[in-house]
This record gives sequence, structure tokens and C-alpha cells, in this order.
Amino acid sequence: DFTHVKCQGEDQIVAVATALLTGEPLDLEIVPSESALHAEQWIRDIARLVGAEILVTDDADGLKTVADDLGLQHQICRAHVNRNVHDLLGALGEKALEYPDPVPPELQGTEITVDQFLEDIETVECVITSLPADGQTQLQQLATRYQYARPPTQGHRATMWYRMRLLTLDWSENWARLAFYQKWRGANGEKLDGTNNVTEQSIGQHVKERYRTMRGYKRTESILN
Repeated sequence: DFTHVKCQGEDQIVAVATALLTGEPLDLEIVPSESALHAEQWIRDIARLVGAEILVTDDADGLKTVADDLGLQHQICRAHVNRNVHDLLGALGEKALEYPDPVPPELQGTEITVDQFLEDIETVECVITSLPADGQTQLQQLATRYQYARPPTQGHRATMWYRMRLLTLDWSENWARLAFYQKWRGANGEKLDGTNNVTEQSIGQHVKERYRTMRGYKRTESILN
């Protein structure tokens, strides 16, 4: 995971890696950015050092690419996903209730209505939060329902129909990353909880708690200390 602190008034990005099953801190580095390029260089070194097989991260698209490039199995933090999806669905629901986009011509005749859209919002939230066995199939079916919603033309915003298309397609394609923890078991029966909360706790205890008392760092060495 990544966090941000101030050093002499400038933003610094701190990358933190933790051994998820034991809670043992593995590395803390100051990195130039959260881009996939910088993340991959940093994660590759750690993965080689500890013989990592699984990478657990938030749901940033760049980290999906890193996991694939490094050949690591990937679990996306369910807590991050639940928050992000809840916020997006809340915004879509508000739009559909208060000022819905007209059903676009490409979706007319498919029995899609605003009421159906609101029902689908509830379905998506239920699937993402509960991760049922047929969750991927449900999302694929919804993605098919909205597959002909067109992207916005230049200078225009995406309609709620197209945003639903992207949302359902994204999570149907990334279902294995979201539900990986359900099937994985370690050699001694260890389990994952599907979150990177251990790393976030490490950030809170070893970075943020000290940072709050200092009102910012004076030297980059102090961050690492």
C-alpha cells in the first residue's frame, strides 16, 4: 500500500510492504510516484527476496498490471473495493432518481428502464459485498445487458448507462482477483481475509502515528527511520 506525508512542505509517497500472514514489516521506501512502473520495480525486488507467490493490494489498475507482469497471484482488497463501488453506485443511484439520462437509442427495445437500472444497482452492490458463488455470472449478465451503451463523444460526459457497462464489465473480468481469498489455503491451512488491512495497520502504527506528533518531517531520513 501507499501513503503520503509532508517533508519540508513537499508531498512524499511512502510505499509499505507487509507479510500478510504474520504482520511482519518487509519494506518501507520513498518512491517517486504510485505509477505501475515504479511499483513494479519495488515489488519485484521484494517478491524475489521473500519468494512471494501472492500480492495483495488496493484496486488501482496499475497494480493489476504489476501482478500480471510479475506472475503473482493477486488479491484485491475487498475493503477498498466495497468503499469505491458503494460510492460509485450511490452517485449512479442519485442520478437515476433525480435527473436520469434518457435511455439511449442503442438500448431502446431491450426492456431497459430507469427502474431496471436502479434494481441492477442493488444487485451489483449485493454481489460485490457478499461475493456469492455465482457472482461473476451475475456481473457478466449485467455487463451483457449494457454492452451496447456507447462511450461519450468528445466534450461530453459518460451517461449512467455507459458507466454501468464499465462497472459490471470491470468486475466480471476481475472477479478472480476479488474472490481469490475464498479458495486459497496455505500449506498449513492458513487463510487470507481478502484485505490488506495488515499493511494499513502498519502504516497507521509506524508512519502516521509518528507523523501526527511531528507536524511533518524535516528530512527524508526521518521518514525511513
